[in-house]
Amino acid sequence: MSEIHKKHENHEAHHHSSHETEENYETPRTTEHEVQVESHEQHQGKIEKAEKEVERHTTDSAELLGKLDQPVEVKPVLPPNKELKTLALKNYLSEIRSHLGGTSKSFSKFVHQPKVNAISEFSGKTIVRPTAILFGGIFMFAGSAFYLYVTYRTDAQYNFFVALFLFIGGFIAGLIIELIYKLFFSRNA
Repeated sequence: MSEIHKKHENHEAHHHSSHETEENYETPRTTEHEVQVESHEQHQGKIEKAEKEVERHTTDSAELLGKLDQPVEVKPVLPPNKELKTLALKNYLSEIRSHLGGTSKSFSKFVHQPKVNAISEFSGKTIVRPTAILFGGIFMFAGSAFYLYVTYRTDAQYNFFVALFLFIGGFIAGLIIELIYKLFFSRNA
């Protein structure tokens, strides 16, 4: 029993020493009502702080919206004029010509002169049509082959102007066929 008695005394001594340390570090006792009042006051302080923060952000937002509502000055972009187009073409051609050889560079300078270029553009849009050239070539080839066969069989003299007339005839036929096609068939497409 003495062992049990010793354990009990150790337990009481330990319990007594823990009470002494608790008494040294014990906070003043408060009532439940006082804790609720402090908690309410802290909560009220947090609410006021949050309201001030919201008010500050609202003011900042209003300032930003005011800045956004101001009309932005839009400068109109003018279409390119003739001088700007000419300058851009000149720069582009000089860049391309820097990569060309001597004869190609000279030919490019000749072809891209304003007068030659104007004639080429006009004739490309109105006179020289791809279908007209195709039909001219077909007429010239087929007609020359037939004419050569006829002159060979009949022992007649071959006239070289016939090929030129065949090309011109085929060219005109090609223009007429393209005109008819555009008048009647391109509207339906």
